Amino acid sequence: MKKLLSLALILISTLSMAQKQGQLKGIVQDAQTKDLIPFANVTLHQNGNQIVGTTTDFNGEFIFPKLKPGKY
Repeated sequence: MKKLLSLALILISTLSMAQKQGQLKGIVQDAQTKDLIPFANVTLHQNGNQIVGTTTDFNGEFIFPKLKPGKY
């Protein structure tokens, strides 16, 4: 059974001038049913290389804390 997943990313603009770090939060949900997907693997890539990975929680939410500014 093939499921299409839709990844809704919410970029939190909490970049501090002193720390030069931010965070990326989002949810993973089924594209058709809109059901949240718990325990899904989420990876962040930069220039074609995987930088970091995490897993969604029970509510399909994930967070990448302490990210340096850049294109991911």
